[in-house]
Amino acid sequence: MKATLLFSALAVVCGTQAYVLRLYEHANYKGDLIGSWDNAINGGTYCHNVNRGRENQVSSFIWTATKLCTAKFIDGRDCHGKMVGRSTGGWWKETLSADANDKIDSVEVTCL
Repeated sequence: MKATLLFSALAVVCGTQAYVLRLYEHANYKGDLIGSWDNAINGGTYCHNVNRGRENQVSSFIWTATKLCTAKFIDGRDCHGKMVGRSTGGWWKETLSADANDKIDSVEVTCL
């Protein structure tokens, strides 16, 4: 798993991706990877759903962006529902608060 984390960070730092997003089942980036996206986009808004059958199971995540990108973490599929977190730039979250733990079902990413 450490190799995956390193590769994710390197991809963004080297400029091959506009953002990298990884959602993990357990705290400290452990357990199953239940959502993973790399995007080399020029701008726009995108909605990413967690893998089917893995709703309400995200306990940690990695969010890294090279461009001005904002991630909104949503408690419903298709980016409909309550926002439980938000980050512009990057955010490596080892453990989620009680308000967000096991509640993320989709992530809306907007890049300028």
